Amino acid sequence: MSNFVVIIPAAGIGERFNSKLPKQYTSIGDSSILEKTVSKFLSQDYIKKVIISVSSTDSFYQSLNFITNPKVHIVTGGDSRMESVFNAMHEVDSNEFPLTIIHDAVRPFLNIQSLDTMIDKFALNNKDGIVPCIDINDSIRNRALGFSPANREDFVAVQTPQIFKTKPLKESINKGIKDKNFFSDESQALTHYGFDVDFVAGDRENFKISFPEDINLISPFDAFVGRGIDFHRYEYCAGSQITLAGVKIKSDHKIIAHSDGDIIFHALADSLLGAGGFRDIGFYFPDNDKSNFQLDSSKIVSKSLDLLKERGLMPKNIDITVVAGVPKLTKYIDDMIVKTAKLTSLAKENISIKATTSEGLGRVGDSSGIAVYSLVSLTSL
Repeated sequence: MSNFVVIIPAAGIGERFNSKLPKQYTSIGDSSILEKTVSKFLSQDYIKKVIISVSSTDSFYQSLNFITNPKVHIVTGGDSRMESVFNAMHEVDSNEFPLTIIHDAVRPFLNIQSLDTMIDKFALNNKDGIVPCIDINDSIRNRALGFSPANREDFVAVQTPQIFKTKPLKESINKGIKDKNFFSDESQALTHYGFDVDFVAGDRENFKISFPEDINLISPFDAFVGRGIDFHRYEYCAGSQITLAGVKIKSDHKIIAHSDGDIIFHALADSLLGAGGFRDIGFYFPDNDKSNFQLDSSKIVSKSLDLLKERGLMPKNIDITVVAGVPKLTKYIDDMIVKTAKLTSLAKENISIKATTSEGLGRVGDSSGIAVYSLVSLTSL
């Protein structure tokens, strides 16, 4: 796989979005649309450089989470998409980067597997570019011809990312600027100047955020759910303490464990790893490794979050149930939620921690042991 450069034109003001804030800076969860878009590419090893074109009057980008990433390069955009791409192309050496990816700033739901599939197809087709497109479902009419009917089967909607050989892309963009042909996407420029572009099936989930109501379409993409379960035995030890969700609790029973025994964080980590498609915590933190002895379990959760981030995922909500007869946990629940919220960067309102007993129906939940059940959902970064 070649080294790739990515260009993200982000100099637009988003007039259709009807907001004083450019739409690429609108928040989705705890990060902006642009941050989510850029993070998709920064997580891929084969992408060595990400060039973002911003408006000359834009100061919002300076506070975004990717601004110190060495892969990221900021350039001044233009009044049109073509001019923004043209300015970015000055930063691209076609010998160093023979292939260029161009992606809309406000398409944060790119599936990296779809991008990899496009790259594989492009490697086999011997074309100058490859472009994803989707069928149009709605009936359409031609506004320029008095809203006359048009056959939707004759049209497709074009998406990004679009992948091009860098030299033909540069030539087409340069000619377009010289001829004052301000195309709405780069594939138009290439085909206009005689280059060969392949069109392949796109991904409907990779939609472009254009209007305020598009934000309401985001919730269906939270489709990652994971469950974690952990059990530990108690050992009587008068005047001792246990740690649950980072909170120190006085107890006459201590938890028998290799690490610090924070069973809530153990179950939470397993649910995060499960939702992201990873192995369990024993794989990453084996109990036969001396370095894990009395390990602060918050580090286990942090490792889980880092792995999720590499896949462009983050927790959306957490639901935890603790089954324990002793000690009584009610007065500690709020502190547990605060600690968990800080560790996971979630709002407290998105975290539930509950305590119950087994009502004498077994050793778990009485004075012999403790169990925790954790359920999480994830969302895209």
